[in-house]
Amino acid sequence: ITKLVMDLKPEHFEDLIPLVALYRPGPLGSGMVADFIDRRHGKEEVTYLHPILEPILKDTFGVILYQEQVMQIASAMGGFSLGEDVT
Repeated sequence: ITKLVMDLKPEHFEDLIPLVALYRPGPLGSGMVADFIDRRHGKEEVTYLHPILEPILKDTFGVILYQEQVMQIASAMGGFSLGEDVT
């Protein structure tokens, strides 16, 4: 986690929230940690696969980081209600 903190360079308490989400086996093994850090520091352009994703993913620099974002994307793109059970 020390390397992640050094790479992310948190400046505010709020910067620790994505750090905790990124320090998990899935994100660490997927390359999304580097994407998030590079985009946060302006080294990589933030892009969205569809314009509807921008308001959902803007705070995480275009990276799907939280389960809530997955639910919002399903609602926005698939028409699912946030309370609807998707099986």
